[in-house]
Amino acid sequence: MSNSIAIDNDISRLHPAIRDAVALIRKQLHSEKIPFEVFEAFRTPERQAELYSQGRTRPGDKVTWALPWQSMHQYGLAVDFVLKVGGKWSWDDSGPEAAYWTRLHELARAQRMTPLYNKQGKLIEAPHVQLVGLTAERMQAGDYPAGGDALWAEHLTNLIANWTGPQAAPPRPQLMSGRPALAEADIKEFEKAHRGVAARETVATTGDARSPGGDVSDPDLRTNSFNLCRYAEMSAGSGAVGAVANPATQVSPPGGPVNGGGAARPSDPAPRPPLTPVNAVLGEGIGRLLNGKKSVIGIVGLLATVLLPEIGLSGPIVDFVQNHETELSTLLGALTGWGFLGKLDKSIWSVNQQV
Repeated sequence: MSNSIAIDNDISRLHPAIRDAVALIRKQLHSEKIPFEVFEAFRTPERQAELYSQGRTRPGDKVTWALPWQSMHQYGLAVDFVLKVGGKWSWDDSGPEAAYWTRLHELARAQRMTPLYNKQGKLIEAPHVQLVGLTAERMQAGDYPAGGDALWAEHLTNLIANWTGPQAAPPRPQLMSGRPALAEADIKEFEKAHRGVAARETVATTGDARSPGGDVSDPDLRTNSFNLCRYAEMSAGSGAVGAVANPATQVSPPGGPVNGGGAARPSDPAPRPPLTPVNAVLGEGIGRLLNGKKSVIGIVGLLATVLLPEIGLSGPIVDFVQNHETELSTLLGALTGWGFLGKLDKSIWSVNQQV
């Protein structure tokens, strides 16, 4: 895919070394009622080649001496300001308008930008202003000005990546924000898991029990491979895919069930339901530990608190119960209530899952 040859006057992707400067120059010109606008900012190498061919291999006057990657426009380090009068572009630099161009160049120099001059010091391209101190050789070697940001780097990288012309493209800027490197152990674990999934998908869709790594000898894989590839639900909370599809909803591949006609047996139990908000109020660990036990513990504890002192037993446990009967009754009563509320919450969750 090649880059566009359209004119681009968006200054937001320019190198930060000139981005704000260009905006300030334009703002000052407008405040002085001088009608300059940015005619062109970033220029693709494809458009540069198009301009260079004019007057050489295409009709028209020569408008540039720079081949692709020789102009600062390709690096977001130059812009062309052109007068815009009555909605039309004007390159007229004679008569009263001559003072406008002089003022443009004054403001550019104040922002460390310069128009182009030849070796004799003669102005050769009035609309063009670029960052001072640059050479095409430096840019083509990847010696870009400091301070580039991701927006500029991404755009320049795209221009370089899409360029297919004969001129050598410069190195890509090193400012691209890349993804962090993966640990080697994580890569190997992922590849191992991916080979297993690929094997299951192969069996599910083609009936071929060979994996990318060789023959699959696991009888469960051979028997249930189709069903293993049709995941029925997502395990709650973790975002991981549920281990096995519900056998009642599994679909056999063309030709019948893979295990010779019998119902496919699941190789793993269905994932347990998540803790409901009431049961998880003290955290996942305590919630799982007490799940289904709170009411029983509470009721048994309350009975023990009442009966132990009455049946004539003695000992440190009985003494403790007698001395803390009020606190224990309160605690065990709360645990019992929590258990009943948890059961109610589970019932509501179950109903919602069936709706």
